[in-house]
Amino acid sequence: MNLRANITPVNTWLEGEPLRASVTIAVVVLAAVIMVAAIATDRVLALGMGVGFLLFAVFSYYQPAPAVLLAMLLSTDVLKFVDLTYLPSVRLGPAGRFNALDVVVIMLFVLGLLRLRQRHERPLFLLPLFGFAVIVALSYLLGVVGGTTDISLGLNGLRSLSPYLFYIGLAGVIDTRQKLFTVIWLIFTLLFISVVVQLVEASLGQRLTAPTSVVNEYYATTKTVQVGLLSAPYLWNRATSFLFLGLFVSVSGALWLRSWMHALLASLALMGFVVALMRQWYLMVALGMLVIFLLPRKGRLLTIVGLALAAVVLIRLLFYPPFGLTLSYPLIDVWIARLATVGQFQQEQNFIARLETWQGQLTLFRENPLFGYGPGSISLLDERVSFYFSDTGVPNTLVQYGLFGCLAVVTLIIAFFRRAYDLFRLLPVSKEKGYLAGLIGAWVGIVAGYSFGFDFFTSAEYAFATALAMALLDRLTMLSPREISTR
Repeated sequence: MNLRANITPVNTWLEGEPLRASVTIAVVVLAAVIMVAAIATDRVLALGMGVGFLLFAVFSYYQPAPAVLLAMLLSTDVLKFVDLTYLPSVRLGPAGRFNALDVVVIMLFVLGLLRLRQRHERPLFLLPLFGFAVIVALSYLLGVVGGTTDISLGLNGLRSLSPYLFYIGLAGVIDTRQKLFTVIWLIFTLLFISVVVQLVEASLGQRLTAPTSVVNEYYATTKTVQVGLLSAPYLWNRATSFLFLGLFVSVSGALWLRSWMHALLASLALMGFVVALMRQWYLMVALGMLVIFLLPRKGRLLTIVGLALAAVVLIRLLFYPPFGLTLSYPLIDVWIARLATVGQFQQEQNFIARLETWQGQLTLFRENPLFGYGPGSISLLDERVSFYFSDTGVPNTLVQYGLFGCLAVVTLIIAFFRRAYDLFRLLPVSKEKGYLAGLIGAWVGIVAGYSFGFDFFTSAEYAFATALAMALLDRLTMLSPREISTR
């Protein structure tokens, strides 16, 4: 079966000397322009930053891992400790500016395009993304004409879709199996760091904050969750979407590769979700894990045994934390009590508030159903409905991009499932197949979350993890053995 039409296999790619020469010349010219401008305006700091960025871009062209990690960190506001407004940015006149994340994403996007052009290749999800882009453009134009958004708000709203530029960049710069597996371990690194921060916070019983922390009640201050007579600090993970993706990839890696390192990472990720006390994510994790355990035709008994062992490790770590770490509150008691409230979700204040938000958004959708109100319309519509857009999933897409925008997202979802399942059937048992199983499970969880709680497709807070999952599937397809890629 042909998974990738008209694509040159990776092992036949050649480094193009003309392209490398072009990149070098472009860097020299840009550096000269920056130096002249800096000298003329007496901005030595700008000169240093500009030249440093160009050198970083050249390095990223050949080794993209640091740039990818930087983009991931910036997408989390550097684990919620450094709001992007505190970092250098590029002003775009009075209308707005490129923040640090925008600059890194655009850099990766341009480098990815150069690499794709060099290999005469196109991204795996280019067609559904092109359709989505057309609908977004129409929604933007109609919103500006209709007064539901304006040029400035619309451009700022389009920032929420920048993760798809990130995807194209990754599809271009990841051109070897080594780079692919490096990016996967970058996810594990972020998983490890974010959970360690959670455990330190749990030991202290409060949030760690900095003068530059994100202004959000869950990160800038210590919010408390009350369950009956028990209370605990509400310690959300600082990179939840990447933790979610890392959980599935590590679990599938442990099961397929029989790797204790992956099992320990999976246990650590589960601990992060337990400490977070976020019930919706438990449902998403459960659905995705069910898929992972049903995928293999053989060895399901070993899968169950592996799951049991992982549970034992998790319980052991929770009751007897490593390195003498102690928690400032009864985590297990609070977690069990919190989990017991899932059956009474309709009585929860958070659920009632979210339901009211859904109803308000659906009312707005019915008033403008086809193309929605356009990107950036949140700021204007907030006067009619109090929005928590990253927590509403599908209604967020319906309001901003209408029915056609939602259908475009559904097309992307189906394309991912179809490509992933086709590749899974063809791949032999291998590291690639193990990681692929994790991506399929994570995608099930992402779709489940998108349907009832979290906007993984049109909100940048979660969409970067979605784009990363797409990029990993893209590269697994392209970097699979030649007989698989061309069958």
